[in-house]
Amino acid sequence: MMQYYTTAQPDRERVLFYYDELVNAGVQPSSHTYNLLMLAYGTIEPVDLKAMEKVFSILRKKTWGETTVQGLHYATLINCHGAVARGSFRVSSSSSFLSHTHTHSLTFFSPSFAFSDLEKALEVFNSIALTYPITKKGMKTLPDAVCWEAILNVILVHKRFDLFEKYIQKMQESGTPSTTYIQNVLIKAYAAEGKIEKAREIFDAMEIPRMGEFLVSFLLPSSFSLPRAKACTDADTHNVAVLQVSLLLTDTTAKRTRRV
Repeated sequence: MMQYYTTAQPDRERVLFYYDELVNAGVQPSSHTYNLLMLAYGTIEPVDLKAMEKVFSILRKKTWGETTVQGLHYATLINCHGAVARGSFRVSSSSSFLSHTHTHSLTFFSPSFAFSDLEKALEVFNSIALTYPITKKGMKTLPDAVCWEAILNVILVHKRFDLFEKYIQKMQESGTPSTTYIQNVLIKAYAAEGKIEKAREIFDAMEIPRMGEFLVSFLLPSSFSLPRAKACTDADTHNVAVLQVSLLLTDTTAKRTRRV
């Protein structure tokens, strides 16, 4: 229910209500629960980035079981700071989720305008490597592919193509394997920059992949008209890429024809 009221029918009051019900029933909040709370504050209007950060701070202090910080939590921070908050109205809030009573009443004060912040998104992303050093096996658990997708997506939203190439190189140097979702972002970026042949090159190298995890790319606050978030497979994303490249090539051909 928390997920339903975060993605399908955005309503932060209902998200917090069902969080209260979960806690009152003696159910231990999971890593996914905390991500939903972060999304409820970071994507549902009025966006409250401070409350989102507090939820993340609480999660970082958890040590039991599988309730740990994951790449998806950092991706949420990156997307919400770098893309979701663009031009949205932000308020500071005092939420009882952050207290010990677990009631979901909200008190808002100190209104301000929050704009998507590329520098903040980059700061969050760059902090991951400092927080999660190289393991004994010489591997990094974070940033993972989901984190890389998030930061590349934010860079694309801001049309900072100079940074795009830089972070692609960093990702390759880190040894993080590319995913269909990352490749989809690359196609959109190169197409937006006018490098249609480069976009086509990436597309031609893609294969119809196996089932995988889906990271919702949060580009706008929930008050905007967006397709409902849904479970998705890598094959679905591949099909989207097929459509995007086809449209891009058709548009490019049409423009060339008009010039002739």
